[in-house]
Amino acid sequence: MNSFVAPHLQEHFPRMEFQLLRLQREYPDFKDLCHDHADCAQILSNLSRELVPDFGLLREYNELRNNLEVEISGYLEMLRPPK
Repeated sequence: MNSFVAPHLQEHFPRMEFQLLRLQREYPDFKDLCHDHADCAQILSNLSRELVPDFGLLREYNELRNNLEVEISGYLEMLRPPK
């Protein structure tokens, strides 16, 4: 499977496409993390379009998305040069 940066990740981590692609190539776990984030974003999109959304489920998936974004941020921090 080719690496790409999903639009939802580009929105949350602007100007980080090169770093995200590099991490996907070098760390299989990071690539899985990005796929999990994409799945979560799709589920949230689907849930929010329901006529009567399940707010408990929305809250759980929002929390999951936030946790995944924290993990992604941790990987991005590894690429920052030391101060």
